[in-house]
Amino acid sequence: MAVRIIHLARLFALIAVGRPSRLKSEIVRARRAGLSLVQVKELFLQSYLLVGYPRMINAFLTLASLPGTGGGAPSERGLTPKRARARGERNCRAIYGDQAEPMLARMREMHPDLAEWIVCEGYGKVLGRRWLAPVERELASLPVLALQGVRKQLYSHLRGALRVGASRARIRSVLRACRGIVPASRLRMAGRMLLDL
Repeated sequence: MAVRIIHLARLFALIAVGRPSRLKSEIVRARRAGLSLVQVKELFLQSYLLVGYPRMINAFLTLASLPGTGGGAPSERGLTPKRARARGERNCRAIYGDQAEPMLARMREMHPDLAEWIVCEGYGKVLGRRWLAPVERELASLPVLALQGVRKQLYSHLRGALRVGASRARIRSVLRACRGIVPASRLRMAGRMLLDL
């Protein structure tokens, strides 16, 4: 799993910076290291939550330019809004712990629909899918949050990664693996935040 997480994190960071030639090379390396096509495509789907549809679509276009990458991604059928909400609430509590409800209350204050979107769309429909483990999803997101310099979200997801089973050593190795993609100053920021947890 350690090698897989490193490749997932590097892929996600390369999607975020929009480097298609490096992304293509990393896809090849990740596949040679044992990452399945389903896992690669699952990470690409997840990426829109942090980097938007344009970067996600460009990542899929890069993937499609490689031979043997068509198909191979199951669709999640039968996910009703009620099930998405229940799954989202579970996943949100797993990441945020006792801070889940206060965080969602703050989101509702910002906009009445924001908390609903976070729970149902983010944690239910996307992050609740079974093809990547919660710890893989959290760890892969950390370098992207560091890259963006979004300190509050990075802090929350560093804690979330620990809550879903990542060790501090694993978090540090994921951040180190993204040197040369994520600026060193942003990786140091993430490292300092981890020390404060």
